[in-house]
Amino acid sequence: MKKGFLTIIVVAVIGILLGMGIEAASKSGNSINNLLTAPTSKNHSNNNSIDNSMYGSSNGLETESNRVVSTNSNEDNSYVNTNNNSNNNTNNNDSNSGDSFNVTLQNQAALSALAPQYLDEFQNIIIEANNISRNSSSDAQMCKNGQQIYNLWNNELNKLYDNIEENLTTSEFNFLKYQELQWISYRKNSVAAIANQNLGSMKALDEGSAEIEMTKERCYYLFFYYLYDNNTSLDLSKLLDVKPTANLKNFEEVGAIARQELLNMGTNEQSIVDTYANVNDIWTKEINNVYRQVLGQFVNDNTNTEFVKREISWINYKSNEINLAEGYYNTNAMKSIAKYKVSIALTQARTIILLL
Repeated sequence: MKKGFLTIIVVAVIGILLGMGIEAASKSGNSINNLLTAPTSKNHSNNNSIDNSMYGSSNGLETESNRVVSTNSNEDNSYVNTNNNSNNNTNNNDSNSGDSFNVTLQNQAALSALAPQYLDEFQNIIIEANNISRNSSSDAQMCKNGQQIYNLWNNELNKLYDNIEENLTTSEFNFLKYQELQWISYRKNSVAAIANQNLGSMKALDEGSAEIEMTKERCYYLFFYYLYDNNTSLDLSKLLDVKPTANLKNFEEVGAIARQELLNMGTNEQSIVDTYANVNDIWTKEINNVYRQVLGQFVNDNTNTEFVKREISWINYKSNEINLAEGYYNTNAMKSIAKYKVSIALTQARTIILLL
């Protein structure tokens, strides 16, 4: 009884924080321009951006600042100016002030066509990772295995990122880039937090496991935000490294309900905003249901506490991503749509990770 009561309390706290994330984002006036100066990597793994990572610092590759990012369709070879705040503000306004109310990506059909391919690739990586993990005779071998598995997911993330970029307009790609900067900072800080704990011989393994999970989850986020498009005919069991469970069935049923909401969506701005808000609520309820089940499986308070700390960190990151999405657009309607779409995809990806 005591355990059940504690689970209810913890889920309630997490649920409140999830709600506060959206509320905080809606009131925030934080600018995204300061994120442009953050060091990052096209391959999500340079020494500048992930100093404390177990695996990510092994490859010093092309930095994100070397990417060509145009904020004007007539200046395809221009770079984002990160040294002048007034220019940054102008660039941001130029790229978005013309965003008439449009909630669909320009090349959504081409992006959606990639979904089956990436589901197959995700499944193949999961199978290969499971085969690699079978040989875990020592800590050193497990670290080596972790490096291999991380490389699989990191390479897949870079490939997915590039395929998505190829199908985005300039403004759409800038939005993706802003999100990536925030995510790399989140991964760096999360791994650093583990590194600062006194975990003894398990420290390196825990750092590596965190990097693998976050990189895998980022692949899933990009999949849900850019490729999924509420296509309920896709076989999402390929995202799991265990056999499909009742939880996945629930996920798919929730997906069908969300899809119906979107199909019934009106055409005026407020109706569209309200629909995305409703879909966000649907997925928030689903992840809270999964939290209850996960917490109910823990046999000691220490595991429970570590899980809650990790999820609170994710919720704070989600809040920052929502701030970022909302701050990218100028009109109130697009601000609302952006924050809900990001929140929905983040929640979908996190829910799948929790089902593993």
